[in-house]
Amino acid sequence: MWQGRPTVSYFSAICLIHNITPGRKYVAKLRELDDPRYKHFVGHLTTLKKWQLQDDRLRSVPPSDAKPTDRTEVSLRSFIDFVRDQMPFGGVTIPAEFWRLNPPSLPAPTTIGNSGQPVQLKHPSQPDQLPSPAPSIAAMPAASPSPSPVSAGPQAPAGPVAAEVGEKPSVKRRPPKQQPQVNRVINLDQPGFLRLAEVLEVFPVSRTAWYDGIHEETYPASVKLGKGRTVGWPTAAIKKLIDDLVK
Repeated sequence: MWQGRPTVSYFSAICLIHNITPGRKYVAKLRELDDPRYKHFVGHLTTLKKWQLQDDRLRSVPPSDAKPTDRTEVSLRSFIDFVRDQMPFGGVTIPAEFWRLNPPSLPAPTTIGNSGQPVQLKHPSQPDQLPSPAPSIAAMPAASPSPSPVSAGPQAPAGPVAAEVGEKPSVKRRPPKQQPQVNRVINLDQPGFLRLAEVLEVFPVSRTAWYDGIHEETYPASVKLGKGRTVGWPTAAIKKLIDDLVK
């Protein structure tokens, strides 16, 4: 479970040394049972905190000047190297699985330098490395030439740019209402009635002008057809209107 973890807390590190499952409830249970694995647990945890002031490999991650606690995180790889070199925990047999751990290295922390660019900081467990050279100007892609204002000519802003300069978006207007098509041949000599579309087919004025003429009694009024709202105009009245205008 520790192979993929780059850091470990002080409490869990001592659990690794004593081959104890990490967990405060589990450790408390061992203390109640007077388990031999708990015999040096507290003393070794105190020893680890004292060594933190003497060995930079036990520096907290991220670096902090605060006093170390049980939850302070350190690099697991650095902790393994520290135990191998110092062997500070007596009275306990370190399990073989501890030496076979191969945790990943910590990435170098970054900070912002005076120039505003991120600067890589050397971690205590990593060797000094020279920064990689910056790309040369020849390796950079050439910038595409921008058109000159004279040759390009004025261009209207499109999309969100138009909203930024205060240009009102185009308003979609409803198309004008089309008159219904007349599908039959209108014969004014035949007695009958005409609907308004048929009247305006032979007497081409607008609907507004036609109703204004009815109000002024210049054009003939409609006749109600049946009990509903359907009305019509007698063909004889429309024929007489046309004949009077033609004379």
